[in-house]
Amino acid sequence: DAVPILGLGGYPTLGNAARIARLIHEEGQFQGAQLLNQNKIREALGRTGWEGYPAWSNLSYRHSLWSQSVRAGGCGVPVSYMEGLGDNRVILFPSGLISFQFTDEFDRYLPRLVRAVEGIRSSCEG
Repeated sequence: DAVPILGLGGYPTLGNAARIARLIHEEGQFQGAQLLNQNKIREALGRTGWEGYPAWSNLSYRHSLWSQSVRAGGCGVPVSYMEGLGDNRVILFPSGLISFQFTDEFDRYLPRLVRAVEGIRSSCEG
């Protein structure tokens, strides 16, 4: 029943986290109105040629979203996600699925979660 921490001062309910994730997935549009800058959202989701800012390992940072490619289902799946304290994550998949991970375990191993979600609906083409 605890409210997850998704950043410094960000304490969304599960419903609010889902609404934010859906708004981002829909490239900033809600009920036909463009609420967020579509170009910036497309960049943040890796839907343009911009790779973002290199972080560590195989991570990139794009306009407040982390991005990482995970090998799953026979392809590299580029996921974008918001991350907060304890490794609370809202993960946006190219397939359109959105996954939530709320924990205080500091589970840094994102690929395991990505592979499990990819088993439900693959982001691999063809």
